[in-house]
Amino acid sequence: MRLFCGVLLVAVLTGCSSFHGEWRAAGEPGAPAGAVAGRWEGRWLSDRNGHTGPLRAALRPEPDGTYHAAFRGKWWRVFTTAYDLTLHAEPQPDGTVKLAGERRLFPLGAYRFEGVVAGTNLNARYAASVDEGVVELRRAP
Repeated sequence: MRLFCGVLLVAVLTGCSSFHGEWRAAGEPGAPAGAVAGRWEGRWLSDRNGHTGPLRAALRPEPDGTYHAAFRGKWWRVFTTAYDLTLHAEPQPDGTVKLAGERRLFPLGAYRFEGVVAGTNLNARYAASVDEGVVELRRAP
């Protein structure tokens, strides 16, 4: 049990440390409305149990046209988790951008993220085997 807790602690602390670097790097001032890259902050809200918590995301473009998204959220008001996700972007005729990505996250299993960037808002839905809900983010300074 001690080994498991130690490994979990190292994983959480390493993820958070990596996130802080991504957050600083994404802090370019003057991102235009509708831009995908940059810093975002807001909350996540579970449809299954009503739990909610703060969420931050740092998105940066990759050479292949995808976006690297680094997320950091809090749950049960105490626990912090950080994870990365590759998001595929699809610009829409109305000026919005659809985002979608999927990966396996321990202990959630397959985690899916689908959202839309419209102006200074990024609204999405997430789904995993143990939870699903919404993500509501706004462009962060």
